[in-house]
Amino acid sequence: MKISYKIMIGFVILIVLSISIGIFSIIQIQGIEGQLKSVATIGGKARDLEYHSTQMVHMTDLYWEGTSIGLTGNTRTTFLNHSASFNNILSEIELILPELSDELSQIRSNYSTINQLCLEENSGLFDLLDDIFNISKTVRSHYPGYINEFNQLQAIETTADMILNATILEFLFEREVHLMHQYLQGIGIGKYGKTWTEFLDMGNDFDMSIFHLQLNSNNVTLVNQIDNHHDIFVDMIVRNSTGLFDLIDSATATREQIRSSWSVLSDILKTVDQSTINQVEASIIQAENIVQNAIIMILILLLLACFLGGIIGYFTINSVKKPITGLIDRTQKVAKGDLTVDLITKDEESWGGKDEINQLSEAFGSMVDSLKGLIGSTQESSNHLASSAEELAASSEEVNALSEEIAATIQQISRGATQQTEIAAAGIVDIEAMSKTVDQAMKDIENTLSIIAEV
Repeated sequence: MKISYKIMIGFVILIVLSISIGIFSIIQIQGIEGQLKSVATIGGKARDLEYHSTQMVHMTDLYWEGTSIGLTGNTRTTFLNHSASFNNILSEIELILPELSDELSQIRSNYSTINQLCLEENSGLFDLLDDIFNISKTVRSHYPGYINEFNQLQAIETTADMILNATILEFLFEREVHLMHQYLQGIGIGKYGKTWTEFLDMGNDFDMSIFHLQLNSNNVTLVNQIDNHHDIFVDMIVRNSTGLFDLIDSATATREQIRSSWSVLSDILKTVDQSTINQVEASIIQAENIVQNAIIMILILLLLACFLGGIIGYFTINSVKKPITGLIDRTQKVAKGDLTVDLITKDEESWGGKDEINQLSEAFGSMVDSLKGLIGSTQESSNHLASSAEELAASSEEVNALSEEIAATIQQISRGATQQTEIAAAGIVDIEAMSKTVDQAMKDIENTLSIIAEV
């Protein structure tokens, strides 16, 4: 395996460890963020519940005051909108906080109670107030006609006694209307309370005056008409269940029940809000613990990364250093003339198979082998030349001896014929040339031997 691959593997391992540290940190941070968001969401929704419940009660107050009343009035519509929002948010919290099932069950129970007390047909607060305002509106619409009848009666009567009775009738009616307004304002309310009792007393006095007028009036028809209208008025005010006073009593009791349920609801919402605060504090503590654990884990991973990096670095350096050191030792031996060195040994091989260092060692081994072959060839040639030189030396001695013999013979026959002298002289020249050739060969052999000795 190439050295670059080994280094790359080391970097990959370090990168994987770094990514692992990053992923671990991100997961921990996301967990903290999720918890804080969840708690913040719960806290916000608890406050939203309190807001919508307060607005629902506020709408009942506006309805009580007669602001935009009626089935399609803005006050009832706004109440329904806040009620729907309350119900939706409560359903979400029930899914998020199952551990607060008891508190949330009480919240839903009181919410349902408020809804029922306000919206139940006929007996709900809104319908009761609609009936109250309708009766009050009817009385106000007929009031001018009633007063006009009293004025007519007073104008018709001629005796002082009848005029006084007609005046008393008007006074008693005015007083009854005044008591009705007192009841509407919540003064002395309650069945047979002070206002109710006084109203009945005014009615009895009115009946006595009517009876006296029916006996002595100049216009009995008008008196009977006044009596009939008065009976209708009194019936609208005091009849059982659907009379104005009973409706006001029912509406007052219903309103108190609504406020009582809302008070309980507010207390529970405060408990939930406090629970949310406690959860926030617990989440903060947990977040701090998670951060501490994350820091410890990151430090552990960093130490592990450094440790692994050191091990990888050690093996990588060792896998490069050891073969190079061995190669240097073998090179120095070769430089000193020792051609018996081996290739890279097993204990010098680097981990991961052959790399560039191993390839260099093998190339060095091939070079040494080539040198061995070259020197062997040179040695063989040297031996061959030495043998040839010995043969030439022997031949040279024979030639020299022959030459001396020929020279002697020539000297003996030098005095011979001229033709033989010339032939002998030519032979001597050839012999001298051969002698020079032999001498030159001997010099070449000596030079070759000197070169071999130097190698």
